[in-house]
Amino acid sequence: MAPEHIRNACEEFLFGHPEETLPRLRDVRHEGEQYTGVLLGLELVNWFVDRGIETSREGGVERGRLLVKGGVLH
Repeated sequence: MAPEHIRNACEEFLFGHPEETLPRLRDVRHEGEQYTGVLLGLELVNWFVDRGIETSREGGVERGRLLVKGGVLH
């Protein structure tokens, strides 16, 4: 089981925001490969900062890392 601070960050991300405000997944091509359902880290960090969830880009990066550790993002 993940530590409480990781679980809290994941639950807040998944359930604490209206669905229409969450960053959108998109399809991208990288080095000739097509990927579907992608959320770029840059866009996620921007989303955290733009909505005041984090006050700095560094905080947004750390919050994104918590979501990866919690299994919400890969």
